[in-house]
Amino acid sequence: MGSDADLDVCAKNISRLDRCSKALERLCKDLNPKKSNLRSIQQEVEDELDSGNKLVTETWKILKAKKNDKNLEAGLRSRVDRLAEQFGDAGSSFENASRRVLEQRMKLPAQEFESAGDAAEAGAAGGG
Repeated sequence: MGSDADLDVCAKNISRLDRCSKALERLCKDLNPKKSNLRSIQQEVEDELDSGNKLVTETWKILKAKKNDKNLEAGLRSRVDRLAEQFGDAGSSFENASRRVLEQRMKLPAQEFESAGDAAEAGAAGGG
């Protein structure tokens, strides 16, 4: 039953990875210097990238171990193969979304992040 539980974790991780990819696509559209909340968008991007990378690592480790398990019964082996295929698709989507968002971030002038942060800090300091 431990094998089933591990595979359930993989299925949930794949679903979460898909959500991370969609969130990164949405955030990529929001990454522009005209946004007043650029700093918080940047933080959301970092959070989604971190979360997605952790999901990829955890899922890959489980699937790799299951693929190498010579004693896995046929039904579970079939499920592992299906999950591995889904993981490949989800991983590709995440990789593409990550690349697009990183490319978009590189287009932003560095001072846009600094000025957004400076404005927020000035507002916090002067607003009290």
